Amino acid sequence: WRVRDHVTGVLDEVGDATRAGRLGAADRLDDALAAVASSEHDPTSAAGVAVAQLVDAINDLANPIVACHDAARAAGHAATITERSINVYKAAFAAERLAQSRWIADQLNLTG
Repeated sequence: WRVRDHVTGVLDEVGDATRAGRLGAADRLDDALAAVASSEHDPTSAAGVAVAQLVDAINDLANPIVACHDAARAAGHAATITERSINVYKAAFAAERLAQSRWIADQLNLTG
């Protein structure tokens, strides 16, 4: 659900509170898809790209490696909503990948 949270934040930031509320309340994948199905955001805007990344991540769940990459891309685009900078994107992308790595390490009880 991390990608859902990133996209909800972007939608809130751009003033799409209704869609953000529906997405934030979604507790099933099909509810999340329905919440953004009628998105009218420019597909090249941060909100449009974030919504596309959410859809991609859900559709790519059969391949968790790709889905995790989609989530990291969504985090990067979400971060650029307030400052359009490649460095901001890269930092948010890296932070999401680190969070994913830590989650995996925790699940496998890895220490080091």
